[in-house]
Amino acid sequence: MSLSSQLADAMRKYADCPAITDLEGKRTLSYRELDVLCSRAASKLKDMGIRFGDSVAINMDRRMEYIAAELAILRIGAVVIPMIPDYPEDRVDYMVKDAGVRLIIGKDFFSELPEGKEAESIPWGDFPEDTKEFILYTSGSTGKPKGVIYRDRAVVAGIQRRKESIYQEVKPYIYGAMATLTFSACFEDYYRPFLRGGHVHMLSDEIRKDVEKLEEYYERAGITAAFMPPRMLKLYKNRDKDLKLVFTASEKVSGIYSPDFRIMNLIGMTETLCPYCAFLIDRKYENTPVGMPQGDVTIRLLDEDGNEVAPGEEGIIVPTGTFPYEYNNLPEETAKTFHREKDGRISIYTGDIGRLLPDGNLLYVNRADWMMKIHGQRVEPGEIESVMKEVPGVDDAIAKAFEQEDGSMLLCGFYTASAPVEKETIRETLAQKLPHYMIPSVLVRMERFPLNANQKTDRKAIRCPDLSEQLTSYEKPEGPVEMAVAEAMEKLLRLPRIGRNDNFLELGGNS
Repeated sequence: MSLSSQLADAMRKYADCPAITDLEGKRTLSYRELDVLCSRAASKLKDMGIRFGDSVAINMDRRMEYIAAELAILRIGAVVIPMIPDYPEDRVDYMVKDAGVRLIIGKDFFSELPEGKEAESIPWGDFPEDTKEFILYTSGSTGKPKGVIYRDRAVVAGIQRRKESIYQEVKPYIYGAMATLTFSACFEDYYRPFLRGGHVHMLSDEIRKDVEKLEEYYERAGITAAFMPPRMLKLYKNRDKDLKLVFTASEKVSGIYSPDFRIMNLIGMTETLCPYCAFLIDRKYENTPVGMPQGDVTIRLLDEDGNEVAPGEEGIIVPTGTFPYEYNNLPEETAKTFHREKDGRISIYTGDIGRLLPDGNLLYVNRADWMMKIHGQRVEPGEIESVMKEVPGVDDAIAKAFEQEDGSMLLCGFYTASAPVEKETIRETLAQKLPHYMIPSVLVRMERFPLNANQKTDRKAIRCPDLSEQLTSYEKPEGPVEMAVAEAMEKLLRLPRIGRNDNFLELGGNS
């Protein structure tokens, strides 16, 4: 049964139930009212010449009209291209050209909609399972975003992948939708609740980025299920005793557990559409498993040569299931990432490193493409970061290497701290746990780590530090030996002047 047919059934079955609320609780539409709104929007699209298979982008703020626009596009068999106002103009232009967008729906689209019985009764189409329904864009290694094509078969399979038993205790299903509207987590935020007759609360940017305001709203609205990224979930105090189920994902989950509500740790990516593994967190873990495969998914862990690794060894996670199978207009990238198996399922090379635990649960370790090579040695940043976070006062850490002009790699450790921490303390702790080539030459304290649109830590946005900022207050070298050493360091490190108290390693030097 196609997604549009299931949505049509839900609109009829739950007609008098609340479907969606926005503007911090000020507006609510029932399923009947939402159905009429998206029918009128679909009528306008048809009047504007939009037909089956046409690409239609949406670019507006977080309000229920955004979701109504998606439903209207799906209703007539067109293709949804989600955007957000924060996108730079160059990115929007690229997506419009790449997807062949015929129309961008903005905030003014809903100001004038067709009226009357005909406009309010545009039928939901029942489209073939290979129908394109969405193109979601994700970062590309070339610097240009890659559009992942979502067809009906994969969308339906993704939404239905999770076991229904997970939701049985959550009644009524009142869901706090916080995901960025261009993120695949929106299928959990909107489409899964809609197909179950749930009531979706579309959280404003102000609420979804402030944990105190989030708690106040959840308590007031009686939210029973929600998605929360790990960094927010750690701060959540659960004033809302109605909350029964929380999904978390996006990054490694550490030290998170609640006896008050169930927490499902998920793993997925834009290419898999919906999470392919899930784990019910039963206690605090240093690194929480991401669980067992869901639905028809199976998991393999492969080495660099494409061979399955031995039990207990780390390897690239390759899930196989009913997934998307192509990037838009990128056949070479498609061939690298997606592979169709003999049974018709799709295998995806995720680039994530994982390990199967003895009980069969999958453990996410890190990204393969964050791997570094220092002095000819492969270095896993997660190992460095784990040790840095052991230092009292260090809240979070990122290890990253930068190529220098001479081709060498400068290993840097970035950290956030809630209390003063001496860099020497971090360096001593690292020296106690790691070989010398894994100790960052430069340590940089940051107020906070940059986040991308999906509220994940944006490693790509962390730049090589200005090494001149690592210089201490200048004190002139004394004597011929100090002067000779300083002169040699200045030439080697390409710095204008080095004083007698400056540290060779902290300025980017290495052995």
